[in-house]
Amino acid sequence: MYLSNFCKFVEVKTKPDQAYRYEITYQFVTYERAIMPPYHLFTLKVENKSLTDWIIKDVKVSKLAENEDYTKICRKPIIIR
Repeated sequence: MYLSNFCKFVEVKTKPDQAYRYEITYQFVTYERAIMPPYHLFTLKVENKSLTDWIIKDVKVSKLAENEDYTKICRKPIIIR
């Protein structure tokens, strides 16, 4: 089991013919334990075929070095109210 921290939306595309269809690419960082440094940077590309059905189209994973500062890759978290 891995812990993860949302990183950022890389790209959001809409399908012009259907307003509810999206293709979203986003990133997140996974951890092995809360006290350990970042472990992997995941880039996921997902697409929805309907309002509730999402399909993973592509997954890219890159291992982060223990001394690599992932905060330069990721944006700072925001609170949405």
